[in-house]
Amino acid sequence: MAMTDPSTSPKNAAFTMHQQQFICGIDNPLYEKFWNRVNRGQWEPETLQTFDTCLNENMVTVDIGAWIGPTTLYASRKCRKVYAFEPDAVAFAELKKNVANNNIENVELFNLAIDFQKSDRCLYKKTAFGDSMSSFIDVAGAAEFQKISSDRLDNLVAADVLAGDVFYKIDIEGYEYDLMPKLAYLFNNKKCILYLSVHPMILAGVAKGNRLLRSWNTAKKTLALRKALPFDQCSRSNIQLFYDIFMGVLFRRHWKLDNMSLLLSHGRGGR
Repeated sequence: MAMTDPSTSPKNAAFTMHQQQFICGIDNPLYEKFWNRVNRGQWEPETLQTFDTCLNENMVTVDIGAWIGPTTLYASRKCRKVYAFEPDAVAFAELKKNVANNNIENVELFNLAIDFQKSDRCLYKKTAFGDSMSSFIDVAGAAEFQKISSDRLDNLVAADVLAGDVFYKIDIEGYEYDLMPKLAYLFNNKKCILYLSVHPMILAGVAKGNRLLRSWNTAKKTLALRKALPFDQCSRSNIQLFYDIFMGVLFRRHWKLDNMSLLLSHGRGGR
């Protein structure tokens, strides 16, 4: 059970994330439920373990799709600097509060999306803005959207930073299929590591054809995404990735695909 911190607003409470304690906002019941899951160790333990394994005090983390801040907060204790990007205005307001609640000074926040060019875009809600599932892909046929700004990462973060030891965590709710091949130039840096969430069920949800065809095409596009990224090491082999996506979409194994992430790095000549 999370304990309320009397030194802060009653809308905040203390939570433990992988043996690290943070003060987080709970005014929204959705966020209180989420942080309680974190407190019980039930939220993405493999993600936090990946951060423990990959991050060190000399690294920079680029958190694209930061939501309300679980990975941003955790990375701030593990590396020297975090650049966090969240386009959803509702989620960003909560992210900003959570960073302030913890007096974190090595995080720089951006209320915008990363894209291959500077532009304005529509961000569609799935159930509600701020719920972590807002996307550039209008899966739910949403009538509501936010007009958000996007920009190139190299317009916002110095070139010498991006050329150093960088850990990219990217979770952008299905837009990775369009965006990541266009960002491949960033990953030519042999010192960088990428932790990429893929969302094949979102892609399959807007695809045409019967389920077998949609499963095949979604697996094929996911494999093409992997091959477009200039890393020679991946936490899943190409064969395993194709199989997992194909079978997951075909048999609607949401629990296997909703939190699928790939850890990609450079081998010989890299870290």
